[in-house]
Amino acid sequence: MTACRLQRYDVLVTQNGKHLEQTEDNSYEISMSPGINALEVFVTAQDGVTQSVYRFIVLHNTVSHIQVSGIQINGVALEGFDPQVHEYTYFAETADLDKVKIQVQSNGTTVIAANGQRTEGDTAEVGLIESNTDISVAVHAADGALTEYYVIHVQKPDDTNAKLEEVDAGKFAVLDKEFSPEENNYTGKVFAEEILFTFTAEERNAVIHVKQNGEETASAAHRLEQNLHFYKGENVVEVQVCSEDGEHEQTYRFVFEAPEVIYLSDLAYNAEKSYCGNASENQIQYDKSTGNKINNVVTPADITLLQEDGSIRTFERGIGAHATSDIYFDIEGMAVDTFTTYFGIDQEVGKGESSVRFAFYKDAEEIPYDGQEDEMLENTAMKQISFSVKDAKELRLYADAGQYEWSDHVSYGDAKFTTTFAEKPQTPDDEISTAVLEYALNLAETADTEGAVDSVVKIFNDAKAAAEDILARAQAGDTSVTQEMVDESWLNLIKAMQYLSFKQGDKTDLQKVIDMAKSLDLNEYLDEGRQAFTDALATAEAVLANGDAMQDEVDQSWKDLLKAMSELRLKPDKDALKDLIDEANGMSTEGADEEMIAAFQNALAAAMSVYDNEQSTEEEVATAEEGLQAALDQLRAAVGDAEDPDNSGDDGNTGNGSSSADTSGKDNASAQTDATKNNSAQKSVKTGDTAAPIAGMAAVMMLAAAAGVMAYRRRRETR
Repeated sequence: MTACRLQRYDVLVTQNGKHLEQTEDNSYEISMSPGINALEVFVTAQDGVTQSVYRFIVLHNTVSHIQVSGIQINGVALEGFDPQVHEYTYFAETADLDKVKIQVQSNGTTVIAANGQRTEGDTAEVGLIESNTDISVAVHAADGALTEYYVIHVQKPDDTNAKLEEVDAGKFAVLDKEFSPEENNYTGKVFAEEILFTFTAEERNAVIHVKQNGEETASAAHRLEQNLHFYKGENVVEVQVCSEDGEHEQTYRFVFEAPEVIYLSDLAYNAEKSYCGNASENQIQYDKSTGNKINNVVTPADITLLQEDGSIRTFERGIGAHATSDIYFDIEGMAVDTFTTYFGIDQEVGKGESSVRFAFYKDAEEIPYDGQEDEMLENTAMKQISFSVKDAKELRLYADAGQYEWSDHVSYGDAKFTTTFAEKPQTPDDEISTAVLEYALNLAETADTEGAVDSVVKIFNDAKAAAEDILARAQAGDTSVTQEMVDESWLNLIKAMQYLSFKQGDKTDLQKVIDMAKSLDLNEYLDEGRQAFTDALATAEAVLANGDAMQDEVDQSWKDLLKAMSELRLKPDKDALKDLIDEANGMSTEGADEEMIAAFQNALAAAMSVYDNEQSTEEEVATAEEGLQAALDQLRAAVGDAEDPDNSGDDGNTGNGSSSADTSGKDNASAQTDATKNNSAQKSVKTGDTAAPIAGMAAVMMLAAAAGVMAYRRRRETR
């Protein structure tokens, strides 16, 4: 039955398409049908024209109409059956059992399924496969609006099975990974000092033994319930499962940390009571902000809150939500003392219109803080609150969005509890032995640290200081010192001593090579090879300064530097090339043909390019010199022919006669020019001999080239 009152002038209501009788005061009592009820409310305004329609879908939960009173297997009631528990294990008596008969007592319609077979009705025979068979039972209400599902695991006995099936500690303990019978080592956290653990073996006759911190606490067949007490720091729980035949065993090791701090995001909030915003995409986020909606996708980000100085602080842990939000955490029984958090408008909103009032509750008690009546805006600096929650049952975080609910992104940064876990007590049987530690410290006094690498010396000194501190505390009766701490301290000291053989390398040769390298003027060298040299020098200097560098590293660094030095190349001497260029620039090309002039100008341009290039190699300079000298000689010879083309000699000789012109006192070039003139004149008077002028010109060119090379060599030898 649902009652509602509508404050309008003319109201018409339908249920599942059927009009309900109108009332004078517009109040209705509506009987809900089992399943879905579609309600439509038509409201007409005073003008008789304007109308609004409101639609409501109401699901009438008919759970009370399903009654499953029991399930039987082979005529025997399923052990521990509870209609609200939906998963069971049935242990077959023998391994050769091949089928079972399932009977379900209920007031609904039943479907039984297993091994791909489906049977409608309250009774079914199910064939069993090897080892385990899962049977599904579905009970439908008479109106079809609700279905209850049950799963029964039928397990045949295996006297060699020593596996743990399940570990349960409720909300007070969490594992870092999901438990699996195939995995044997786990870590996790505990949130209470006293926790009831339930350990269940896969086999009904397998025996479970539980040890905590090395001491056995209890044992039982198949299922063991045991209260375990936890102290601050590391707590080790070992669960050993022994098979029925006594031949097999498995040990599962759980290392639980009882932390000094429990973050709020380590706990699950109460989903039934909590609320977050008026939009479906608004979700309570762990260690993230509620997120902005971009392209219809909400993307949570890091939690960011504004500080007093205007800077933004980012938090790795915390809770994000959208106001109005109301978040509840069940903390009854937990080892918590004080709750602390920063809170405010998350800065992901940018320049919005945020306005939120925050409230904090311990059970029903609201916790006061400065400015709690004021709304916080996006430019309001974050606040911090801290209050005791010891012995409280519930923590509530409330954020009221006020008149509008946009940009009201609220975040709780570094939200955490301090804990009440006690230190592990020392018992008389736990007398601390320091004999090994004392002997290790005596050995450390004679340890030779000379020449050891710096990092090893530091590790050794730190380990020695830590060991001396532990020994002093143990001898003074400090109850917080455990045998594990003593043993760890001498073990670390001995390990550090073992590394003292790591000696620094002899850096004498390295220093010599570095000094030589730093004396070089890199401006005298070509670019090629300079970067490799600079890198090698930097590496060598780093090794020289490194107190941890050993001999192999030292030797390799100076060798690499020396090799880089050997691959540097000096810039070549260009004085001879400069002289040739100057000479060529003063040379007249008058009388030479165009081809000769072009060759000369190309040679001169190439020589000037090499001269101007700071990175020209010695080979390039030599080539340029030779090319320009040859071009000069050829041009000189050509220009000489053009000046006296008809000269046939002063002695009247003709034909192949030789010139006896006096060339004494002339330089090589002038003598060569005179000889060339005479020879050319003699050969040019021949008639009827077409080969002679060509051969004569070839000879002149060869002589000019030879003279140029000789002159070039003499010029280089004199420098």
